[in-house]
Amino acid sequence: MEVASAPAWPTLPSLPSPGTIPVVTSGLAAELAYALGGPFHFLLPDAFTANLIAMQDALADAGVDGFVYYAKKANKAAVFVDRAATGGAGVDVASTAELREALGHGVRGEHLMVTGPAKDPVLLRLAVTHSATIAVDALDELDQVISLALTGRVRPARVLLRALPDAQPHSRFGMSEGELTTALKRCLEAGDAIRMEGFSFHLSGYALQPRADLAARLVDLCLPPGSRAWRPAGSPSAAACPSAIPTPTAGTPSSPRSVPPTTTPARRSRPATSTRTTRLWPARTPWRPCWRPARRTPTARWRT
Repeated sequence: MEVASAPAWPTLPSLPSPGTIPVVTSGLAAELAYALGGPFHFLLPDAFTANLIAMQDALADAGVDGFVYYAKKANKAAVFVDRAATGGAGVDVASTAELREALGHGVRGEHLMVTGPAKDPVLLRLAVTHSATIAVDALDELDQVISLALTGRVRPARVLLRALPDAQPHSRFGMSEGELTTALKRCLEAGDAIRMEGFSFHLSGYALQPRADLAARLVDLCLPPGSRAWRPAGSPSAAACPSAIPTPTAGTPSSPRSVPPTTTPARRSRPATSTRTTRLWPARTPWRPCWRPARRTPTARWRT
């Protein structure tokens, strides 16, 4: 009987960082392994900072107005939060403990992004109090945020409405098109208690095409009817969410709800890295029932 050998997996060369050389050659690594009784990880904070700067340069070269969030759940080491704060980046948090730690390490409240499904009331209260941006996944969650903003001292509460991807209909992250329409109406009814800053989505994996398709759909929701963005074949129509794209009357400037996505001004210390979650942001204009001229250049904001 012949047994076929398994196909060989492709190999990739190692990419050692120069920062590892002093640790390895000094004998410190061996001593630590002996003292700890087994394998361990050591971190290179300078590589974190270098990646931020490199990606900021890439954004600037491409003319993209961007801001980066470090996903706290990716690594619990406090040094990365320190580097994010000193480097001008934000932090993406998913729990009350992560939010408090980020604040304690010098990250400004307005540079915090609160994600994660089924957010507890304490997390929402702290997020509103510190002007953090909240990615809203459900209508009841939006109602809690509106209530906190109406009864608290800090307003407006800053929110993104997270869209449920068609490719992942059973995801815990995001609302359906019908729910998005209802959420937009509630944001408008809340007046100056809420600033709806744009849309958000979460996709598992690393495929580019689903991200491009969903981003195009959400960009369309931020544009007035006469300024439709490119839409790939088969993507949902922006008409599915009419509250996001009101038609101004003749001689009336575009509504802030028709402002295309953009972000805060890019800085040399605010680079972006590879993405897993993409957020599309309208211009930094309060979400209120008033009329202001719309900006026309859509860009995106990413979380690492």
